[in-house]
Amino acid sequence: MFFTNIKPKQKIAVKLISYHSSTYLSNNCWGLFSFYCKSVDTQNIQDIKIRIYTPVSAVSIPGSHESLKLYGGPLAVCQVWTLDQQLRAGLRFFDIHAGFWLPTQTDLSIRDSNWKFWQNSRLDEVFRKILHFLDSHQTEAVLLRVTLHGFYKERAVQLVKKLIKKNENRFWTKHSVPKMKDARGKIVFLQNKMFPVGAENQKLFFFEFNKLKDVEGKVRRIRTRFCGQNIVLTENPARSLRSPKSLARSVNKQLKEFLQNHRRTSSNLGCLGVLSLDFPGPDLIQDIIIWFFDSLLIMNKLL
Repeated sequence: MFFTNIKPKQKIAVKLISYHSSTYLSNNCWGLFSFYCKSVDTQNIQDIKIRIYTPVSAVSIPGSHESLKLYGGPLAVCQVWTLDQQLRAGLRFFDIHAGFWLPTQTDLSIRDSNWKFWQNSRLDEVFRKILHFLDSHQTEAVLLRVTLHGFYKERAVQLVKKLIKKNENRFWTKHSVPKMKDARGKIVFLQNKMFPVGAENQKLFFFEFNKLKDVEGKVRRIRTRFCGQNIVLTENPARSLRSPKSLARSVNKQLKEFLQNHRRTSSNLGCLGVLSLDFPGPDLIQDIIIWFFDSLLIMNKLL
């Protein structure tokens, strides 16, 4: 997500480019994890600095749920953009499901978590594409959660560790939450039960029964309890017999309206943590980032 002039309390004016019939934010300036972004209001120009000792947990990060679930029909598909397109659109968290299903397999294949449809990709390709992106955007960082499935999980764990070992200085695998200076240019793993490598994280439920519930209170609580210490992750996956696309239409609309209305009417701006979404669009990604830089501007004024 790359921005030129960020206007607090107003919608950002961004240059848009067309890429494979989808709309993306231009990458001709700074990214989410970059050292600073320009904030322009009607009075003056000032830098909104993301200090190098800011923990990643304090950043509001747009991401995709079941990031490579591109095939399998209307009850399975959760995304329409490829990994490269999602990176260019500004997503910085990816939810990947991989594993071995045959004894003759030598590569970890990407599948979805429910139906186990093959997604025409491998985990080593995912690493390579993200690292290639970070080579060109060295002040950015990408958060990654890898969940392992299949019949040979211990073998899968060992292969993931072997892949990490090839470029171990490009991965964050510690349990602690990295600071900006440690995360930039790297893939930051978020641990889970199936692959307990990476930063500890906690789930947060902005949505209850597919409806936003007490978001004001939850934002206030995570700001004081979690933002500086623990990464919080929100996701709202569709049940097995509901189309992810139909749910995303409702959920993403609610989230977008909340972000826009809340910024105009509330001083309770804080980190939202990682938002793992089905079918996130450019406007919603943009709104999450505006929220973050608005909250950062307020925090910087208090320092």
